[in-house]
Amino acid sequence: MPMNDLFAPLTDAELKEIRQRQAEIEPAVRAIHAYWLVARMPTASQSATCIRPEPKVVRNDRCPCGSGKRHKKCCGVR
Repeated sequence: MPMNDLFAPLTDAELKEIRQRQAEIEPAVRAIHAYWLVARMPTASQSATCIRPEPKVVRNDRCPCGSGKRHKKCCGVR
């Protein structure tokens, strides 16, 4: 495209096409926003706190299997 064409005045058909495309942008942006607004909402399972029936076993606690060893030396070995 020659440099002179870049600064030439737009024809009526080109202006009409630009206005038509501008009118199509707003509904598309609103649809995209609505889609992602719903998609990023946390679900009930994501926002719920995990509640354990018994306290969490940490490495230095006694092993819950009853061996008497520390958890990290018994069932906590990876």
